[in-house]
Amino acid sequence: MYLLKEFNLIAFALALFLWGVSGWLLAQRFLDLRRHEYLIVGLGLGIVIANWGANFIARYVALPLAFWISALLVLVIGIIAAWPIRETLRRNLSFSPGWLGLYLGLAILLALLGRGLGIFDDYQNLPIVSMMATGDIPPHFALDPNVRFGYHHFLLLFAAQLMRMFQTTPWTALDLARGLTTALTIILGGLWAYHLTRNWIAGTLSAIFLTLAGGTRWLMLFLPGSLVKAISTHVTLLGSAAQSGPNLVALLGEAWKIDGAGPFPIPFAWVSGVHTPLNMALGGMGTTPLLIFLLLLFVSQSKRDWKAGWLVVILLAALALANEVQYGIWYLGFFLALGAWALINRTFRLAKSVYPWILIAGLAGLLALFQGGLLTEAARGLLPGAPASSAYFQNSFHFIWPPSVMSAHLGPLAITDPFQLLAAVLEIGPVIFAFPWVVIWGLKALKGERWFEAGFVGLGVVSLLSIFVQYAGNAGITATGRLFVGVIDVCKIYAVPLVWLWAEKRSRTIKATLLSLAGASMLSGLVLLGNQFNAVYKPVATYFVSDLDVRMYAAYWDRLEPGAMVFDPVPSRPPTIFGRFTDSSITWYVPKDSWVDLVKAPDPVKVHAAGFRYMYFDKDYFKEHQDLLGNPCAIRVQQMDGSKESHGEMIPDYRELVDISSCK
Repeated sequence: MYLLKEFNLIAFALALFLWGVSGWLLAQRFLDLRRHEYLIVGLGLGIVIANWGANFIARYVALPLAFWISALLVLVIGIIAAWPIRETLRRNLSFSPGWLGLYLGLAILLALLGRGLGIFDDYQNLPIVSMMATGDIPPHFALDPNVRFGYHHFLLLFAAQLMRMFQTTPWTALDLARGLTTALTIILGGLWAYHLTRNWIAGTLSAIFLTLAGGTRWLMLFLPGSLVKAISTHVTLLGSAAQSGPNLVALLGEAWKIDGAGPFPIPFAWVSGVHTPLNMALGGMGTTPLLIFLLLLFVSQSKRDWKAGWLVVILLAALALANEVQYGIWYLGFFLALGAWALINRTFRLAKSVYPWILIAGLAGLLALFQGGLLTEAARGLLPGAPASSAYFQNSFHFIWPPSVMSAHLGPLAITDPFQLLAAVLEIGPVIFAFPWVVIWGLKALKGERWFEAGFVGLGVVSLLSIFVQYAGNAGITATGRLFVGVIDVCKIYAVPLVWLWAEKRSRTIKATLLSLAGASMLSGLVLLGNQFNAVYKPVATYFVSDLDVRMYAAYWDRLEPGAMVFDPVPSRPPTIFGRFTDSSITWYVPKDSWVDLVKAPDPVKVHAAGFRYMYFDKDYFKEHQDLLGNPCAIRVQQMDGSKESHGEMIPDYRELVDISSCK
């Protein structure tokens, strides 16, 4: 299997052992779980806590030593917490090789599925992974070293860990990181459903539903043509959708034109701009927010004593690094739950059981201010004299009317417009119909004073209310959709177990209807899974990294002088290939005028004067600017010769790295 040849298996086994044993010991000491839950919950705890700790240790200790120290430190904490070990093991020795085999098999499968695709922001994620693997933690903006990139970098940091610990490439490390975390998310989702229903069929179905459930835009294929045309005239195509076709009617039967889609085109009708299946969670966050939420659900309800609170603090702080939006909305959901409890009980006197949670939330919030990421940068921006340009993201929100669901493909979909409302429902899919059961369950959690779970359901409520809010920062209007994802995630976790419990004593007609809705939800994920399987046989780095770049990576990653910048007409390439910054852009989408001028006329003297030490380019670029790039002051460091495909033929090509430090 080619994937297993792309990283160090001995280091992989050692790291998995350290994460698994440390988390397992912590779970044995602090949690009351069922025997079959300890291994997977413990492995999740070990990975999340070690990754969170590495975010701090890597600032003071060189890589990869910092990553191994973090894993060993968590193991030491686990041993101390579980001491005496013999007594802990005697009390509840639980280990199932079957669960470990299931996890590893699923993780490898998911990593293989990712190896065939290079979609969803690889131009952003791979440079960050590569730069963090050189020690830039928390990360700066890879296309401008003077800008701090306050980002939800939890998954990307994990990929950087795997890159250094397993001696692999950033693209393999990122696919492997997604596979390891998504497999945990899926299995924990199934275990949580079993936890609620005590039924393994429900647990298995919930894991499958969690993996495949997505939007149902494909149902438009069966609507009357006149209705589809009316919907098409009421929506505004955005981003990759606007680049794929002139209007919705034309696109429904066409391919989704997106970079890195693999050898087989992805049909536009089977994707969604609101609800993406977990098997296609190939962005910069992956499934890590859901993973942490599921761990928090287990930990919050299984604590043996107050000492387990520190686990919750770390998990909440890690959530702020995984998805600061979901983190912030959980706080709002928690306060909403407190308000609902006061209203139901007609008192402003809080229950005694809520005070530890207020303390936990406060401590986690304090850590979030210092650990890096968007919240840290937002807090830094509030300090007197903080320069506005030192941080990448500029965020603002405003109230909107009419309330709208944001689709990354179809634009804002107002619920007051019947055609846009229908489009919104199809983009979301039937999973939203589970929301009433979720709210009822949240009220039960509130009554039982299960405060984290009540806040989690409250997150879903607040997320649903985000239809009245629109994002107006420099991440683009489509970032508004991140506010709405919370209600989808909450529904996906609870849909199968809660509906299962409700439908047990209902008629066959009702059960058949519910199964049909679940099948409709999962069909898009199943179709997209077919596309992923078709791409497995042809692994790729990404769409902007060729085989020649991979060879240059093997020869020169992190070997150029520290601080040296590389000029490249493809801006995401130097940080990815060399682990060195470039200086090309204001944002990932907006280049600097000075860089554009240099790309048009790459005079090595002017490029060096702009702060670059090296230049990197291909054969076509050299031919176009041979009069300038042929300057003898540009000293060749390395040239990789090969070929590329053009119109079905293989033609000669090369990559050249030149030193321009003498060009003055």
